[in-house]
Amino acid sequence: MTQTPLPQQIDTDVAIVGAGPAGLFAAFELGMLKLSSVLIDALSEVGGQCTALYPEKPIYDIPAHPAIEAGELISRLEQQIAPFGPGRLLGRRVERLEGSAGGFTLGTDRGDVVRCKAVVLAAGAGAFGPNRPPLEGLPAYEASGAVQYFVRRREDLRGKRVVIAGGGDSAVDWALTLRGIAGSIQVVHRRAKFRAAPESAAQLDHAAARGEVEMVIPYQLHGLHGAGGVLEALEAFEITAGTEHECNHLEHLLDGLDHIECLPADSGYLSRRNCRLVVEKGGTPYIKPKRNSLTNAKGCISWRNMVTLFREHPRIFNRFYGLRERAESGWHSLKSMVGDVVRSKTVQTINAEVWSKITCYNLIWAIRGEHGF
Repeated sequence: MTQTPLPQQIDTDVAIVGAGPAGLFAAFELGMLKLSSVLIDALSEVGGQCTALYPEKPIYDIPAHPAIEAGELISRLEQQIAPFGPGRLLGRRVERLEGSAGGFTLGTDRGDVVRCKAVVLAAGAGAFGPNRPPLEGLPAYEASGAVQYFVRRREDLRGKRVVIAGGGDSAVDWALTLRGIAGSIQVVHRRAKFRAAPESAAQLDHAAARGEVEMVIPYQLHGLHGAGGVLEALEAFEITAGTEHECNHLEHLLDGLDHIECLPADSGYLSRRNCRLVVEKGGTPYIKPKRNSLTNAKGCISWRNMVTLFREHPRIFNRFYGLRERAESGWHSLKSMVGDVVRSKTVQTINAEVWSKITCYNLIWAIRGEHGF
C-alpha cells in the first residue's frame, strides 16, 4: 500500500514551483549561487511533460544538443543538480501564496508549508491534460490504447499503422520520429500550414515527398469505428476552403432529376443561384435564410419570396423545411442499422455498396412490418 507523505515544513532560500526542465535548471543556477531551493510539482516525478508524456520524443532546441530525447534531458538535468541536493515536494499542488519580497509562505494541497525569500514560477502551462476530440465512443478506444495522446515507448508502435491528428510541434515531431518504426504514418490536419517550427514543417514536407509520410489535408477527424475498444477504421471529413461551399454542389445533386416539388435545405446551400436551380426543376426552394439575409431579389424572384416567407410566415416556411429533418432521421436510422462506413474504393463499387445498404434497410422494415415487430 502506498503511504501518503506527511506534510512538511521547509525553510529555504527559494521555492521553485514546477519541476520540469526550467525548474530543474533553476535549481542548478541557485545552487551555483550558494542558495538553497525546493522543487514543488503536482506530478509524482520530476521532468514535467518530458517525463510524463513523451520521454522518447527528440527535442531539437537544447543548446549544444542537435537532438536529445526528453527523458535523457531530464536524466542529465538531475545529474547536474545532484551536488546541490535541492528539496523535493512532489505530488503536491501549490494552493496558497502569502507575503512579499524577502518573506513568502507557500501552502500545498497536502498541508506542506514552505517559507522562503523568493519564489520562481516554472510551471509552464500549469497542470495539464489531453485535448480530447469530441468523438463518439472515444473512452473505450482510450482505455484500450487505440487512441493515445502521447508516446512513452516508440517500440509499442513498431509495424503498426499510425494516424496522427494535429498540426503542432508534437504532431510533426512524432511523424518524423516514427519513420522506420511504424508500418505507415498518416498525418490528418485541417490545413496545409502547420503550427510547428518552420524547419520541422519543411522536414515533414520532404518526408511526404519521399513517401515516408502520407498527408491527409485538409481533413478533420469525424468518427471512430470498431468494437470492444478495437479500432478498425477512422472517419474524416474534408475541410473546404473559404471560397468553397456546400451550395456549389447542389447543381451536381440535381443533375439526375427531371422534376422536384420542393427543396428543403440548411443554410449551407443558401444562394440565389441555388434558388434558380430549384425553380428550373419546377420546385420551390425552402433553404433556411440567415439572420442577415436580405430580401433583395437581384434578378431572383424565388429568393425574395423565400426570404419573405421565412420572415413573415415562419410557421408555413418551417412546415416545408421540416421535411429535411424527416429525411435526416431516415438516413440516421439507416446508418444505425447497416452502418455508415463505405469501404469500397471505386465509384462503381461505392454506388453498389450504398444501394445494398439501402436495400437491406428496406428489407428490415418490410420484415418488421410483416411480423409486427
